[in-house]
Amino acid sequence: MQPARRTAQPNNHPHAAPCPAMDVDLATASGISWSAAQAVPPWRTTAIHTASLVAGCCIPVFPTVMESCQCFIAPRAGQVSPRPAPPQGFIDPPMARLEPTRGMRGKPPVSVKLGACLIGLLFLILWRAGWALEEAAVIHPPGDARQYLALTLDNHLRVLLISDPGADKAAASLDVGVGYFDDPPGRPGLAHFLEHMLFLGTRKYPHPSSYRDFISAHGGRDNAYTMAQDTNFYFDIDSGHLEEALDRFSQFFVAPLFNKEYVAREVKAVEAEYRLKLRDDGRRLWQVQKATSNPRHPFAKFSVGNGETLGARDGRALRQALIRFYRRHYSANLMTLVVLGKEPLDTLRKWVTRYFSPIPDRGVTRPRIREPLFLEDQKGVWINLRPVRKIRRLRLSFPFPWQEAYYLDKPALLISHLLGHEGEGSLFQHLRGRGWADALRVGVDLIAGNEATLDVVIELTEEGQGYVSTITGLVFGYLELIRRQGLQSWIYEELRRMNELGFHYRETPPPLREVRNLARSLQHHPAARVLRAPFEFKAYDRAFLSRLLDRLQPDNMRLTLMAPGLPTSRTEPFYGTPYGITAIAPALLARWKRKARDPLFAIPAPNPFIPRRALLKPLGDDAGMPRLILEHSGLHLWHRQDPDFRVPRANLSLLISSPHIDDTPRHKVLARLYTLLVEDAFDARGYPATLAGLYYGLDVEHGALSLRVGGYDEKLGLLLDQLIEEMQTLPIDGRRFEATKARLRRHWENLRQERPYLRLGRELDVLLQQDSWDEATYLHILDDLRSADLSQFIAALRTGLHLDILAHGNLTATEARRLAEEVAERLLAPGDAAEHPSPLRGTRLKAGRTFLRKVDTDHQDHAVSVYWQAPDGEMATVARVLLLHRILKGPFFYLMRTRAQLGYVVFAMPQMTLGWPGLKFVIQSPTTPPARLLAHIGTFLRERLPPLLEVLGEDEFMQYRQGLISDLLQQDHSLGGRSQRYYRDFTLGDYGFDRRARIASEVARIGKQTLMDFFRAWLLSPASSRVILETRGPDAQPAPTDASAFIAVDDIDLFRRSQDVITLRRM
Repeated sequence: MQPARRTAQPNNHPHAAPCPAMDVDLATASGISWSAAQAVPPWRTTAIHTASLVAGCCIPVFPTVMESCQCFIAPRAGQVSPRPAPPQGFIDPPMARLEPTRGMRGKPPVSVKLGACLIGLLFLILWRAGWALEEAAVIHPPGDARQYLALTLDNHLRVLLISDPGADKAAASLDVGVGYFDDPPGRPGLAHFLEHMLFLGTRKYPHPSSYRDFISAHGGRDNAYTMAQDTNFYFDIDSGHLEEALDRFSQFFVAPLFNKEYVAREVKAVEAEYRLKLRDDGRRLWQVQKATSNPRHPFAKFSVGNGETLGARDGRALRQALIRFYRRHYSANLMTLVVLGKEPLDTLRKWVTRYFSPIPDRGVTRPRIREPLFLEDQKGVWINLRPVRKIRRLRLSFPFPWQEAYYLDKPALLISHLLGHEGEGSLFQHLRGRGWADALRVGVDLIAGNEATLDVVIELTEEGQGYVSTITGLVFGYLELIRRQGLQSWIYEELRRMNELGFHYRETPPPLREVRNLARSLQHHPAARVLRAPFEFKAYDRAFLSRLLDRLQPDNMRLTLMAPGLPTSRTEPFYGTPYGITAIAPALLARWKRKARDPLFAIPAPNPFIPRRALLKPLGDDAGMPRLILEHSGLHLWHRQDPDFRVPRANLSLLISSPHIDDTPRHKVLARLYTLLVEDAFDARGYPATLAGLYYGLDVEHGALSLRVGGYDEKLGLLLDQLIEEMQTLPIDGRRFEATKARLRRHWENLRQERPYLRLGRELDVLLQQDSWDEATYLHILDDLRSADLSQFIAALRTGLHLDILAHGNLTATEARRLAEEVAERLLAPGDAAEHPSPLRGTRLKAGRTFLRKVDTDHQDHAVSVYWQAPDGEMATVARVLLLHRILKGPFFYLMRTRAQLGYVVFAMPQMTLGWPGLKFVIQSPTTPPARLLAHIGTFLRERLPPLLEVLGEDEFMQYRQGLISDLLQQDHSLGGRSQRYYRDFTLGDYGFDRRARIASEVARIGKQTLMDFFRAWLLSPASSRVILETRGPDAQPAPTDASAFIAVDDIDLFRRSQDVITLRRM
């Protein structure tokens, strides 16, 4: 499935990825979706106590400089602020502590004495509680009704509290201003290893799984990640259990055990994580960038670590190094904490003060990085790198000023916006028109503590690889156009306008994401601006922009070309990546400096999709869920004008069903080609819409073409109209057709290079979904297709269509009907529409059978996935599967990963097929072969799990049950989140849009004995049905297998035909 177009790019730094806790998000777990260098200032930071605040999510962070925050009580909406915020750069002096007057002679009067005592006591209480005397306004959007308090504890831990009385999930995140930059010489990866170890027991809660068991039992999730200068820990939990979770969480930073036994074991987990990603091209590229950077800059360090770099052979020395690192760097004055709960601010403050004040303040000062990121002979270089997958990527990197100081103005964003534009006359459209590029992105990357890089990344076609020099010259040509014509204030104003809208109508993210992003952002922005910072565009400075552009010169560039078969002369030692680095020839640099511009280049025109008025429509009647408001031949429309999320946005989902979309693998390949070609053809017109707060996506899923559009509703109809027009008038250009075929071919060929456990997940989906085939089948078909075949397919596709539409958000019923009728008039042929969409079909396994599917892979790791299919698809069975998973997933992870150290990837998760439940257990191991992994899973189910279930107390069982119910009934946090939930039910034909509530109702009926009986009758019964999948690496030796115990699956189609069929009919 393709993602919706033009979503924000995540941070793709390999070391930024959280260590997988192997939990599953609610959509998947519930079976609703398809499976698939400055210290903290010495003065006391003051308190912020405000009624409303905003948090940006997924924001770029520019570390370490911190402004002083001048704080006061923020007014509620409509009130006048007591005083304006002080000017930027203003710094309050350290606060004076109240001490008894020593100069007074004799005894004061009793009233004075009593008053002084009371005042002193008051200030002592405020001081001890973390309150401060000065307060400041917090910039916030008008729609956020939550209350906030920012304070600094006595140990200089900076805290932001968020009180949301309606929250059903609580969350917390603590960010430590320490990362792999701080790894000591000779111990690469120690910061990352410490992150792992903090989960494995504390003095107060010594059992290594105590924390995670508690979080899991109460409907929560937890994880952590290590970056260059940050290590972030976070969790969420049912809102009624926040205090105890904070108690357990705080002990990570108060009294961790660093148990000798688990130090030795967890090294194996880090080694497994390292080996898991040995063939990850992003990580391999990242390490080559390090190998070719200034070795004295901390960026050059190996961030992940492995058994060798950590010194696993000497466990005692490693533990001592770990403790030294912890005591040296984990200091409260380098920490930021964000807590979100339903309790009043006073209660949250008391809890935070109680549990986090014991964290020691060691007075750590971050070392200032003075070394340049790259030496002079590391600029003006050409780096060749050979990937594992079939990737052809050109990366032009320019050393660039560290952008943290400019977060209020964001000058780099204007340059990125212009150079990375994809509209008419853009660099990208020019490259794609020549058949040289499939994608282009521009942005600030490699933020390295004192420097950054501005990167131009171009995904090349095979033909484009032969024109790297020409393409690079065109990049400099377009940069020259920006210098001459692009630095215009109206373009900056467009960016400012869209960010003002984004801030004004900001939708609250889920609690876990909110606290995680805010904790990290607090490290880098003053608390008064921390939530406004991502949206700020204060001042347009043409002279400064010109100076930044002057840095983007050929002799200041690092060109990296990643492609198969490139000549190389070196091998990067940690990942074995072949690469070479040479100085770029002076003649080539001189040619690029001439900056020849193509006459077709143009600066973007004013954006027609930017809304002029963002108006909220008057509310109509609300049924609480989407309801069917239009039904006639070939068309059904469900609509809800949302009364809770009052933002001027709407989301439309269209399922265009045809019997010709996925009835055969050939049709499915043609449908994929069609959707990709439509998006490519529409890109020049559609890209401005994505800049204006809109999105669009066209995909093949659920037996239909899935067309989804959304964003600010004022121009939503215009976007939809243009997309439908593109679908109807798509020109089949032979060159673009072949280029799209090549892109699709690379995609399917690269799936073989996926991590083994991901490959097994895809393979299971193919076995269980009757309208899906494997990549080998698709590739065989793709090679024989011609443009005429696509033309014939499109003609057939227009017959027998059925149109289902879901409209949600700031649209009235009248507006929704009008849009639906206009779309139907253009797509549905009179008298030819289908009354109902084609049914969806899944695989129901024969009872009492065990099937074995072996999957070839080029990865050295072994992997096993064991899937049990439930005996029926009733809602009560779905509930039992989910509750059983909720109870067993923690012990499975602990026994297989923490104790046995079988591998880094260990998890159990529900697997749903058209709503039919199942459960799968997955392990990927660098050392243990599939037969032994399978034996471990079997032993867990037969010998380890039953006694655990038997001794499970009634209170603990009720905690698990209530945790699941709370997850299922978790409130929506945004319009987009609610739209997505509705969409999942919509695609499964569940038009009550209440599937989660119905499952929760069934969960509430389950008793412990009922679940025990279900477990025995299902997972321990010889009548159960299961599929075992295992990977075979390139060097794998045949393992002895009892052939009588398994039915081999060699032919997928034959297997599916031999099984029963799950049929899901939609309206």
